[in-house]
This record gives sequence, structure tokens and C-alpha cells, in this order.
Amino acid sequence: MNPIFLNTTKTGMSKEELLEQLKKTAAENGIDMDEKVLGDVYRTACRAYEGKTRYSGEEYVTHPINVSILLADLGTEQETILAGMFCDAAIKGNETNPEKELPPKVWNIVQQLEEQKANEAILIKLAERLHNMRTIDYLDENKKAAKAKETMEIYMPLARKLNNQKLTDELNDLVLRYYV
Repeated sequence: MNPIFLNTTKTGMSKEELLEQLKKTAAENGIDMDEKVLGDVYRTACRAYEGKTRYSGEEYVTHPINVSILLADLGTEQETILAGMFCDAAIKGNETNPEKELPPKVWNIVQQLEEQKANEAILIKLAERLHNMRTIDYLDENKKAAKAKETMEIYMPLARKLNNQKLTDELNDLVLRYYV
């Protein structure tokens, strides 16, 4: 059973390929992305995660770009999509100062990620969790179960609160694979 309710990317795609997929997904969903701003934010994100890798061995920046692709697929605004590239910057990123490099509206959303009070920040965290659950195979069984339980207890109620059926359904499907 492998239902995918939102678009997905191929494992192993480069950050450059993912950037192109982000542009395509945004265009398909009628989101007008400013190419220059997107390029600037992308380069800032690449610096923020430079030298970091995921459990899979992929460059870490591929994860937040995937988060932004999911946000584009959900039809969010450009600023939310761009802020998605910084979903893990506070925890996993290098010490950089994106405040001076990001557009003010994008920086405002990034700052809200820790509080998760604004809908934009909640959507970013949900898209991040969805991508993490899609790529959970690189974790050991105990970590998979713990992530699934956390998803069920914390993230599923948030997804229901936002009333996004595709996001809720896919998270639920992924949780059921690992939650005992």
C-alpha cells in the first residue's frame, strides 16, 4: 500500500533538480514565484545547511527544498513556500544570519516556526513532518515508532485543525505503517 496524496519527488534528486521541481510545482498550482527572489532564498538556504547531510547521505538542503515543494503543491503563498526552505535552520543549520538576506515577510514566517501559532508556520511544520515520514526508512525501528507516535499525537491534530484533507490523509497513512 503506497497511496500518495500530494506530489512526491524521487529519492536522490540533487538540490538543483529539486529547485526546478519547485518551480514546476508552483507554476502548476498557479503560484507566481519571483525567479530572482527564489534564487536568492535558495542560495541562502544552501549556505544555511552547507556541509550537513541527512541519514540517507543526501545534502541536508534537499529536505527543506522538498518541504517547499510540498507547500507549493498545497497551494500556499510564495512567502510560505520560501520560508519552508528554513524549516530546520534553527536546529540543523549553520550559524548564519538569514534575517538580512531574506525578504521581510519570509523572515517573519521563519521566526514563527518555533511557536507554530500562525497557520503558515503550522503548514511548514506539517509539510516538514510529511517529508520526514516519507523518508523514515533510514531510521531504526525504534526511531520510526517514536516518530510515528509523535506524528499521531502532535501533528495529526494540527493537520485536522487546518482541515487539509490531502495532508491529513497522507500523514495518517504513513503513521499507520509504523505506529503500534
